[in-house]
Amino acid sequence: MDESLVNIRIAETKEYSKCLPLFNLLYHGDVGPDFRHIFEDYAAKEEGIILLAESSYGLVGILVGSYHLDIDREGRTSRIDAIIVEEAKRKKGDWHKANTLFHQNSEKEKMQSRQV
Repeated sequence: MDESLVNIRIAETKEYSKCLPLFNLLYHGDVGPDFRHIFEDYAAKEEGIILLAESSYGLVGILVGSYHLDIDREGRTSRIDAIIVEEAKRKKGDWHKANTLFHQNSEKEKMQSRQV
């Protein structure tokens, strides 16, 4: 795989260890002992999604999103909760692919996407 090509896919619950370095970067090393359980629970639930951006270099980014009921919108909405991208890849636009995939999935499920 060309290092410049990035593949975006949904994370599996067993991929916690792979994601931990980027989560440590995101949370400034403040990932507590219960975070593995939280990650696995979040990845398995219908209300959450974790997207991974990978290149031949390895994991280069994570997008964490969630789906919610919203009475004001009379239905379900989606929200990006966190995005973390390796510093070397930040200006390459790779996170935009994950962002687009998340919003396309939201539209497929007939939800209104909310950008934050």
